[in-house]
Amino acid sequence: MEQRQNRSRNSKAARDAEARRRAQKAAQRKPKPRKKRRAVRVKNHRFWKDLFIMLAITVAVILSISIFFKVKTVDVTGMEYYNAEQIRAASGIMQGDNLLTLSKATAASKIQAELPYVREVQIKRELPSRVVIAVKEFDVSYAVKDAQGNDWLITAGGDLLEQVDARTASEHVAVTGFTVHDPVAGQQFVVQATQEDAASTAQQQAVVKLLSALEQSDIADHVASIDVSASFDLSFWYGDQFHVLLGTADELEYKLQYLSEVIKNLDSYASGEIDVSFSNERKAIFRSEQ
Repeated sequence: MEQRQNRSRNSKAARDAEARRRAQKAAQRKPKPRKKRRAVRVKNHRFWKDLFIMLAITVAVILSISIFFKVKTVDVTGMEYYNAEQIRAASGIMQGDNLLTLSKATAASKIQAELPYVREVQIKRELPSRVVIAVKEFDVSYAVKDAQGNDWLITAGGDLLEQVDARTASEHVAVTGFTVHDPVAGQQFVVQATQEDAASTAQQQAVVKLLSALEQSDIADHVASIDVSASFDLSFWYGDQFHVLLGTADELEYKLQYLSEVIKNLDSYASGEIDVSFSNERKAIFRSEQ
């Protein structure tokens, strides 16, 4: 009987000890959920605070763009043929436009499309309210005729500039041997086809190659007239002193450099024909008129 009572007491003591152990574990676990909830609340608070700051900055930037940075002045540099007001009007940039959102590429394209004498355009923004348009115009232009006999000016790159009268055309280097088909200012010239379209295209390409090569050479200022009767038969007059035969449009830069050296070695009073076409051999042939 006494043993049963001892076992009962021991069992009760064990149960009490287990109950106390569980209570202690439960007490230790209770604060943890509160800490987690507090961390979540702090994290949410920071998120909304950061979001509010970002929204405030965005609103401030938008307001500054739309209110503060307005175009007040548009300055133009580099013009000779056109005046500043013509270039401003062609650009489409107006006082009151937003300085930061205006398209520089669009404005430059408008200028070159409307004003064919403009070769290059650079546009800069200067905070808080200034735009600077820097243009470069074509220095040299050449005179050609269309199928109706009208005179037109073209650039070395083959762009048609404008129709002019005969007196104005005579002030420029004449390019002959072809006529221009349906000329439109601001567009590339097209050779009037006489036989085959392929031949006309080759002739047009030869003209552009020759004019561009002359522009890069040191004899451009001495050229009096140019003849491009065919893409394989290029020639020009060096003043009234030398008739220069170039042949095809191949190696034009080299041919013009070679020509320059030949002229330096000729007597100042010499005149005649200089053949640098290299049709037979790679050397210049001088045929004197005297």
